[in-house]
Amino acid sequence: MKILSIGTDRKIFDENSEVRKRVIEYGKLAEELHIVILTQKSKVKTQNDKSKLSISNNAFIYLTNSRNKLFYIFDAIKIGKKIIENWKLKIENSSDKPLVTCQDPFETGFIGWRIARKFKLPLQLQVHTDFLSPYFWKESFLNKIRVLLGKFLIKRADSIRVVSERIKQSLLQATSYKLQTKVTVLPIFVDTEKIKNTPIKTDLHKKYPQFDFIILMASRFSKEKNIELAIGAFSEVVKIHPKVGLIIVGSGQEKQNYEPACRRGRSRIKKELQKNIIIENWTDDLASYYKTTDLFLLTSNYEGYGRTLVEAAAVGCKIISSDAGVAPEILEKENIFAVGDKNGLIQKLIAALSGSIKETKTIPTKTKEEYLKEYKEIWESAGKRKPKILIVTQKVDINDDVLGFFHDWLSKMAESADLVVVANSVGRYELPENVKIFSLGKERGAGKLAKFFKYQFLLLKFLPKSDGIFYHMCPEYVFSAGLWPKIFRKKTLLWYTHKAVNWKLKLAEKLIDGVFTASKESFRLPSKKVEITGHGIDLEKFSIFNFQFSKKDKKTNDKFRIISVGRIAPVKNYDLLIDAAEILKNKNFSAGNWEIKIAGSPALESDKIYFERLKEKIREKKLEDEIIFVGPIPNKDIVDFYQKGDLFVNFSDTGSLDKAVLEAMACGLKILTSNEAFARMIPEEDFTKNDAGSIANKIFNLSQKENNSDLQLFVVEKHNLANLIKNVVNFYRETI
Repeated sequence: MKILSIGTDRKIFDENSEVRKRVIEYGKLAEELHIVILTQKSKVKTQNDKSKLSISNNAFIYLTNSRNKLFYIFDAIKIGKKIIENWKLKIENSSDKPLVTCQDPFETGFIGWRIARKFKLPLQLQVHTDFLSPYFWKESFLNKIRVLLGKFLIKRADSIRVVSERIKQSLLQATSYKLQTKVTVLPIFVDTEKIKNTPIKTDLHKKYPQFDFIILMASRFSKEKNIELAIGAFSEVVKIHPKVGLIIVGSGQEKQNYEPACRRGRSRIKKELQKNIIIENWTDDLASYYKTTDLFLLTSNYEGYGRTLVEAAAVGCKIISSDAGVAPEILEKENIFAVGDKNGLIQKLIAALSGSIKETKTIPTKTKEEYLKEYKEIWESAGKRKPKILIVTQKVDINDDVLGFFHDWLSKMAESADLVVVANSVGRYELPENVKIFSLGKERGAGKLAKFFKYQFLLLKFLPKSDGIFYHMCPEYVFSAGLWPKIFRKKTLLWYTHKAVNWKLKLAEKLIDGVFTASKESFRLPSKKVEITGHGIDLEKFSIFNFQFSKKDKKTNDKFRIISVGRIAPVKNYDLLIDAAEILKNKNFSAGNWEIKIAGSPALESDKIYFERLKEKIREKKLEDEIIFVGPIPNKDIVDFYQKGDLFVNFSDTGSLDKAVLEAMACGLKILTSNEAFARMIPEEDFTKNDAGSIANKIFNLSQKENNSDLQLFVVEKHNLANLIKNVVNFYRETI
């Protein structure tokens, strides 16, 4: 995988720095790692003044060498574009797209977003600071701009990596935007074992024997670290404990303001405190300092992580911290004071001096190898972002007896894609947060014109943001969309399983990019766009294992149960089943200990007339005790109905693979069908002519045989919902 990284950390130019070493390790995780660093010509000197450096076999650094900070963005975008253009041929022949990753959601994030947008590449934003903290906003005018920019970019990222749970919750709880991707927490790597095993080179108590109790701070001298708060609280503590010392180790532009010989005027440390407060330069021997101090102190207004807290905690150092960064994750409440609370800090320090302070929590740690593995996985998952699919369907309703199954499809599809669903009618649903449902209003009585205009509105709103459209059994909505998919260059896919071929289907086939269908018989219009994928049966729901457990309850009644599921309509040929039932009753089938249950209801007016004729026929043949219409059963509950049956029958003339037959197979039932679509797929004993005598004989023969496990395997191999969803999602994944 190729990575383009945008950053600002100039320590990378120091060959001996931890930053350089870390980047080289990251380079080993990628095929190529290219890092653009925002620099000014006069500020950074490199070997031979080169603007491109190779720091390993596959890791490269690029300097923007900008005239000033105003040109950072333009220069970095220019370099980034050149890098991507050099990859272009390789990208087109690769299954993995390069990833653009940025050190922050501010300037570098904006640069990365512009590059990712131009080349349609995934964008990862890394967040190392809690920029939604009110203290970050208050700190400067520039920070206010950064907050606004961060909110703009964060919702456009394909992947977000944060360094603490605090930042994650801060992003998730914000109400001014909505994230389009999940937030992954991966802290900065701290080699705690190395810190523990580092021998003590400097003993602070030996170095400063004048102090009975030493408080250590290791911090950059900058406004957000609020060192003045520490000094102010410490000045009060010294009055009570005059032999306490505060050692501040750090660097930064403001450091000189705290030194005794301050060139800008009076030091921020009062003269009477200068004997108790020692300012030291940054050291690589902090491990010794952590191990020999009595207390570690952090007073920051905000922190993304707080690496020094983790390092100090690793050696068992007692800690007091403001409520910032990872403090709540590694410290007890008694060790934390509110940000900016001077009195609270004074009380904590006095408690620490008296010995009444709690130890740090046990910190879960990762090895370097585990950390790098997780880092690589985040890169890879970011590079394979979820497709965004706009779905158009007839109905979304978990309780619907006919179309309720599509609720399962949406739930499964949401695991690997973000969905916006436009349905003609919407009922009850229970779907993940990344599935947005919109109704055209049929359930509220909306007319055709109102639905048409709402459909156009939703298309124009969501189509530009989607990777394509998936039409489910609705060819009329394909041509109603007109040329919008072509104008926005979006891929279109139609799912269709019916033998009917009308002008709507013919027109839709011309406009669509692809057609998925369950079998050859399920789409009878000749087309090169057709792909036979099999049906989508949810094997987690319709499972033979669930069926076997339910047998214990069923055996309490030895009736041979014949069941059928489907719309009550002439095309289902239920009158043949009634005639066959009469033959079975006259032959004293199963000693009269049998029954037929039919789940379903009529939909059209002609279906209702047919239903009344069926009931009249049952009364005439005196089969009321043997044949029972149980009414419609929601698809979410239909598995219980299957599990109580022995034989599933289907005599439909639809000519396409009937989904109910496959569901029954998955549940392990015996099958008898006259549907021509199954003729070449199932054993001869499970197939019948549409003749009452033949049906009766087949039912009798099947009642004497064991269940055929091959039928369930057939569904697993050919009609698995997981496979179908994978095919659908991959159809759109090719475009991103």
